[in-house]
Amino acid sequence: MYNKIGNVKKVAKISHISYNTLKGFLIFKNKNRLRTNRKRDTRKYRRDIKQKLVDYKGGKCQICGYCKCIDALDFHHINPEEKDFSISGGTKSFEHVKSELDKCILVCSNCHREIHAGLIKLDKDGHLINNEDANCE
Repeated sequence: MYNKIGNVKKVAKISHISYNTLKGFLIFKNKNRLRTNRKRDTRKYRRDIKQKLVDYKGGKCQICGYCKCIDALDFHHINPEEKDFSISGGTKSFEHVKSELDKCILVCSNCHREIHAGLIKLDKDGHLINNEDANCE
């Protein structure tokens, strides 16, 4: 009704609701809408930044070539002691993250887990040392 009439006092009088109650409700409703929009915008911004970062690093896992789902791609710091901050999940600009990104390689989630488990070994430049396939049988 408010959207049609556009006046809180008139709507309150017609609806037999106090002006302050209706005004408070409209403010609350508007805040929730703004909060929802902010969350959606933040998710979109983070996804856009991650897409730029993934593209910058070649767009696929540097070990196995996986490229189907951006959510399954991680940034692995070659030397953890040089790590200044974590890349994923933040809202930092592309330019700010780029210097940290140069210390990383792009790998899929599976290869990333295998690196940390010691199944995949990398040299100091992030190149694969061993290329032995794990035999699961």
